[in-house]
Amino acid sequence: MNIILYLLGDNTTLPKAEANGLIESYPENKNFSKIYEKDRFYIFACEKFPFERMSMAKIMCEFIAHGENLEEIAKKVAARISGSFRVTSYATGNFKDATLERKFGEMIKGHNENLTVKLENYENEVMCLYSENLYFAGINKDREKFIHRLPLNRPFTVPVTMHPKLARTLVNLARVKEGAQILDPFCGSGAILVEAGLMGMKIFGKDISEYMIHGCRKNLDFYGVQYKNKNLKEGDALKIRKKNFFDAIVTDLPYGRSSFTTNKNLTQLYDKFMITAYNLLKDGKFAVIVSKDGIDYDFYKFKLVEEHFIRVHGGLTRRICVLKKE
Repeated sequence: MNIILYLLGDNTTLPKAEANGLIESYPENKNFSKIYEKDRFYIFACEKFPFERMSMAKIMCEFIAHGENLEEIAKKVAARISGSFRVTSYATGNFKDATLERKFGEMIKGHNENLTVKLENYENEVMCLYSENLYFAGINKDREKFIHRLPLNRPFTVPVTMHPKLARTLVNLARVKEGAQILDPFCGSGAILVEAGLMGMKIFGKDISEYMIHGCRKNLDFYGVQYKNKNLKEGDALKIRKKNFFDAIVTDLPYGRSSFTTNKNLTQLYDKFMITAYNLLKDGKFAVIVSKDGIDYDFYKFKLVEEHFIRVHGGLTRRICVLKKE
C-alpha cells in the first residue's frame, strides 16, 4: 500500500517521527520504502499503516500518483476507483486554483464513464494537493478528531495537562501495536493512558497522588477506555516491581508546581527513575520520556534513538527523548 501524508507544520521533526514510529510498530512493514519526501509531504510504501492512529498529519491518503501532468494523474485515479466520487483540492502554497476540483473531476470521469460524480454520499473522496506546478492525488482517509478529548472537555482536568494530539503522538513514538502493555508511571489525569487505551493497548498507570488517580479513572471511564483496576494505582514510580514486563513506557516527568512528587531534586528523581524504567522494560523496547528542556538527566543504559522539542506555552519547552533498551 502506498501512503501520502501531508504533515502538520507546527513542529519540524515530530510529525515525520510519529509516522515512522507507526510504521516500525508492525513487523510486516520490514520492506518499507520511501517514494517522495519534501517539505511537509511524506510518501511511502508499507504493508500496514493505521491511519486512525496518526495524529500529526493534516491530510492522509492512499497514494495514487503525483507529477506535473494533471491529465495523466486523472487517468491513474480513474483506473483505481469505482462507483461514485468527489474531488477535494488543497493548496500547499500561495498559488490557488478555484477551478481545479471541477476540472480534475471532469478529467477523471473522462477516463472512466462508469464513474459518477457526487458531492454528497460518495464512495471515494479524491484528494488533490497542489502547488503552482505539482499535483498529488490519493483517496482521502479520515483523521482522528480530538476536540471531545481536549482538556476543557474532560470530566477531570488540572491547570497543566497534555493535549490529546501530543499524548497520542508520544504513544506512537514508542513503536507499539494493539495489545501491547504500556506504562505511564506519572500518569496524572491520564492523557497518555486515554490515548493508549483508545488505540487498543493494555494500560498501566501510577501516580503519587490519590487525587490524580481518582481523576484519571474518571477520564478513562468517561471515554470508555478499558482497564483493570489493579493496573491503576496510587504509588511511587520508583517502587514499581515488574521486571522486563512492559512493551513501552510513555510518561511526562514531573517538573512543575501542578505535579506531585515526593522528591524535590528533579535531576536526582529522573536519574533514579531511568534505572527503574530500564528494569521494567522488555529488551528491545522503547521509553518515550517528556521533560522540561534544560533539566539534564542520565539515560542510564538506554540508547537515545531520537530527540524532539516542542514549545507548549510561554517560556515552557518540552524535551521528548525516545530511548531504546538494547
